[in-house]
Amino acid sequence: MSNFTELLPEIIAEAQRLNQLHKDSTEQSLFNELNNLDSKHIEKVRNRYSKADKGRPVNNLRREIGDLLLSGTKFTKEELETIIEERENGSEKQSYKSWGSYSILFPYISMNIPGVKKALQELGNRIIQSLRLESIAARPKVVNFNGPRSFGTDHVWMAIYNNKHAKQTTAIQLFLLIDHAGLSCHLYDRFLDQKLQSITIGSGEAVEEEIIRFFSEFREAIIEDGERKEIRQKNIGVQGAKVYKISHGVKDFNLQEIQYCIDHNIVVIHKETKGLARENKTQYDDFTNAKP
Repeated sequence: MSNFTELLPEIIAEAQRLNQLHKDSTEQSLFNELNNLDSKHIEKVRNRYSKADKGRPVNNLRREIGDLLLSGTKFTKEELETIIEERENGSEKQSYKSWGSYSILFPYISMNIPGVKKALQELGNRIIQSLRLESIAARPKVVNFNGPRSFGTDHVWMAIYNNKHAKQTTAIQLFLLIDHAGLSCHLYDRFLDQKLQSITIGSGEAVEEEIIRFFSEFREAIIEDGERKEIRQKNIGVQGAKVYKISHGVKDFNLQEIQYCIDHNIVVIHKETKGLARENKTQYDDFTNAKP
């Protein structure tokens, strides 16, 4: 039995627990969980942020939250909002705008199962070997419960794609997802955000064989995806509409694709559209810099 197979039930259980916390619109269960944490766990997480870092205000906030919890303070949503408001008063930046309570508190409430990322990477490598894609596939892209931008999430995933793509966001993928519903596998067109074929797979000793059996049907799709020469355009419109707003920067559209949209008069972009998390550059900057 592989390390992945052994970890799978634990990963699913953690995904289900985090999903319950994440989807609670009142956030009461989130703060209940926070206030019932073991002091040793709190101290361990708090110590990750022991040094002040002016460039990472969220980490400084996490350290302060840890100090309050260790002092015996029952921490509430209202108190979190008050601290954020006090920190942003007089500041030119809204450093916490993109960070909800779940994302800020995630390091404390996550069980941080050891070995998840490594197990998924090793699984990805075995799939690549089984499908004889060693010279074709990029290194498996794996995202654990921390999420792609460390905001924290309630699922993990792994993607295998053709190495002729500079990044996985433009590729057709063999995509494995573990969330509150369990394990599912997909042939996924990431660029168009379309799952072309899907299957749900239960836990068990043969789970890895089932994953490989499903993905083997789409080996040629991954190989052929690297041979595409034309630029694919995202379907950004709504039927019948003549004006669109695109809320994507160069992470999702390359400059040539952005320029295509501008040249065809289908872009409306608000100048004050902010970037994500700690990025200072706005998405408006991406658009104004697109034209050569």
